Amino acid sequence: MIEQRSRQVGLPLLLAMLLWHGPGSAEAQLPAGTQPAETESVGTQPAETEPVGTQPVETQPTDGMTLKQLLRAGGTIGLVILGLSMAMVALIVEHMLTIRRKSLMPDGLADSVSSLVATGRFSDAERLCRERHSFLGSVLAEGLAEAPLVYAAVEKSMEDASAEQSARLFRK
Repeated sequence: MIEQRSRQVGLPLLLAMLLWHGPGSAEAQLPAGTQPAETESVGTQPAETEPVGTQPVETQPTDGMTLKQLLRAGGTIGLVILGLSMAMVALIVEHMLTIRRKSLMPDGLADSVSSLVATGRFSDAERLCRERHSFLGSVLAEGLAEAPLVYAAVEKSMEDASAEQSARLFRK
């Protein structure tokens, strides 16, 4: 429960931090109390200065780069990194949607199949498992297909189906 809540809060928090520390916050600024270096020309008298901590710090406005300029400045490597980053985000979103408890083990499937098997309706239970495409549905359907045989055959078919579904998930 806590892990799910942290995922729900973590992504918006990360996006807010990225937006907060956008391009404007990366500009170079002088620390408080320091002055920009002044150059003295030969033959001129230095102007009267105030104590170090009382002068206002002057920052020169800097123009940010446009997206087009940024992409050009990044070159080929920058474009490759951008493409890989977009692919990574797409994979993360896809995995978050497909590798969830509800998609691997739908609510009520185990209870429904259990009640159908308890009443001896193996064909209805197998049909229900085949209709609900999921990890659990595939494993149970393979076991129910072997139900008229001995227990060892049912167990073996369910182990094989479990290994096949696990391999499918690992390939993602």
